[in-house]
Amino acid sequence: MSLTKWAIDLYEPTDDRASNFAIRKYFILNDADGNAPFKADNLPIGYKYGDTIKMNSSQPLTPLYNSKVDWPYSRKFEGTDPINPQSSYSFNDQVYLRLADTYLIKAEAQFS
Repeated sequence: MSLTKWAIDLYEPTDDRASNFAIRKYFILNDADGNAPFKADNLPIGYKYGDTIKMNSSQPLTPLYNSKVDWPYSRKFEGTDPINPQSSYSFNDQVYLRLADTYLIKAEAQFS
């Protein structure tokens, strides 16, 4: 399952919901110090530490071409343990209440 180009393009550049914290749009290649306590990134040919690899969402996904390794993806479930990928456990925050719901609950509490 993947975000469509239409969904990625919905957000304005300043919208936090489309930031790299929510949607993985790039990787920064780190040396051993930057990746501590993990080992350094394997460098692709032609890159050096500190370079940014950007994901490519310029062309929409198609039924015949729907698996691209450089396509942006949601980071909601990113963080699987590399030693045990079956665990699929994530330390990322999960949103359970929308801000609008929180305001409504507060208004109802103040009204009574």
